[in-house]
Amino acid sequence: MELPDQKQHYVPQALLKRFAGENGNFYHRSLLYPKHTSITNTAKVCYGINFYDPQRLDFLKKNGIDDIRYLELNGFVYENTLKNILSPYESGKRKISKYEFEVLIEMYLNIKYRNKATRNKMEDKNFKGGVFESTLLGMKKEYEASKYAGILLPIFDRLIPEVRERFVNDEGIGKEHHLQGLYDSTHRRNQAVNDTIWQMLGMEVFVVLIKNEKEFFLTSDNPGFTFYENRDLHRVEFFNTDYGRMTGIGFPISSKMAIMLQGFKRSNQFNGDRIVHYSTATNRDIDLFNYGTKSVAMEKIFCENKDYLQNYVLMDELGKTIKI
Repeated sequence: MELPDQKQHYVPQALLKRFAGENGNFYHRSLLYPKHTSITNTAKVCYGINFYDPQRLDFLKKNGIDDIRYLELNGFVYENTLKNILSPYESGKRKISKYEFEVLIEMYLNIKYRNKATRNKMEDKNFKGGVFESTLLGMKKEYEASKYAGILLPIFDRLIPEVRERFVNDEGIGKEHHLQGLYDSTHRRNQAVNDTIWQMLGMEVFVVLIKNEKEFFLTSDNPGFTFYENRDLHRVEFFNTDYGRMTGIGFPISSKMAIMLQGFKRSNQFNGDRIVHYSTATNRDIDLFNYGTKSVAMEKIFCENKDYLQNYVLMDELGKTIKI
């Protein structure tokens, strides 16, 4: 039976609501058409129709799934526990367990992986070309080890250009690759995600609080970012998921609170409890988080306060650099 179309959010509403009023309303500004700021509701943004529904039945068969809506129901396992995961930081807890920190990291990486920005990257032809080449390398090694290599390799080489062309132009490949990675990470089988968790376990935890009524942290249709302190250029640079050379990670969790992971100690990866460092946000802190949020946003940024959002975007359009 064919299921009806469904709105599926690639940014969890549980997170977006933390930047909105009690009724779920907040203000959004388009980065494509930045002259207009309007009110909307968290339910009306950051979704795709059937975004997590596989288009190919072999995805279901390969993973032993019989429900086409499996990933929509299970792809973000923290939707109903987000409040509990963030409660140690909102309550001002000074020491957290390794488990409390690890589940925060897993939630953050899940939010980044499920996002449309990750899908867009995997649908890019250059990315698909890289996937094809890595797969091709493994297949070629198998053929080279075969006793029929002399026959198979010439045929294989003749077919490669045509197969590659079909692969990179297949519009469904990027989505299936994204869904498979999300499924694997949900079951702790995504090695790239597992490696990043281990890396982030070595970082220090900082919580930054805005304590005045006139300033706000922003969020976007792609929340969270990595940043790199470029000491040669004396500025901070922002990226979506450049975990390989990051100085730290910025993650606003509400209009008045943001988490930063920064620094690295190998001993942290093995230790149990760790200290959480709290501070009142400076103007530079607010600039760093909000400029980082805007830098990695795809199309929209959000704020609970209309005037602040309008003024921030107008100031930012003049050009901004976060100095080290």
